Amino acid sequence: MSQNYKAVIRYDGTDFYGWQIQKNGPTIQSEMQKAILKITSERPTVIGSGRTDSGVHAEGQVANFVLSRPRDVDRLLRSLNAVLPDTIRVIHLSKTAPNFHAQFSVRRKIYWYRIWNAPVTHPFWQRFTLHVTDDLDLESMQGAARHLLGRHDFRTFTASGATTETFQRDLYVSEFARHGRMITYKVAASGFLHHMVRNIVGTLLLVGQGRVSPSALTEILQSKDRRLAGPTAPAHGLSLKKVIYR
Repeated sequence: MSQNYKAVIRYDGTDFYGWQIQKNGPTIQSEMQKAILKITSERPTVIGSGRTDSGVHAEGQVANFVLSRPRDVDRLLRSLNAVLPDTIRVIHLSKTAPNFHAQFSVRRKIYWYRIWNAPVTHPFWQRFTLHVTDDLDLESMQGAARHLLGRHDFRTFTASGATTETFQRDLYVSEFARHGRMITYKVAASGFLHHMVRNIVGTLLLVGQGRVSPSALTEILQSKDRRLAGPTAPAHGLSLKKVIYR
């Protein structure tokens, strides 16, 4: 009897071309599937909660895959981590219901975007934070971020040319936190559009630099015009923090 497995995966996305299998280089999905093949001689499709872009990290990506028969979970977990690259780790593995689907069962996702706000970068954080040397007005950024809460059409913050059934998303959390030189933008939603978080961060950075007023966020959001928003923030500051299921 086949068995569905749920995996929580943590990875440094720096050296990967995102989650989904690509022809031009290694991805998290391809590495997971190679590891499972090596251990079990099976070729299941490893389904992720979503497609993180090239260079984006994850602290709580969730995936599921089906094997032809049940296996010892602890042994399978150890075996996966023994053969996966050092920058990918399965931090939790469990048997799950046959109808669990890592993508379609999602209730909400939480992303963090980290900014190292100091004259000199921190070498320990260089791969995981955007280095910004300008002093940022965090109070203004916080005020602007609140304009995004609720249900909106987020077309303004979607990658140009993106196609989807609907641009409507529910934003539950949109806030900043500072710990010393580290600024973290925390955002939770029912789902995210392509480049949505990075485009929001790029716009909020303009607010923090005094180039856009906090109140302008409402107008920018309602315009549904990508050209009015800020640049796309680099991928390496973004991390998928947690995925919550029904």
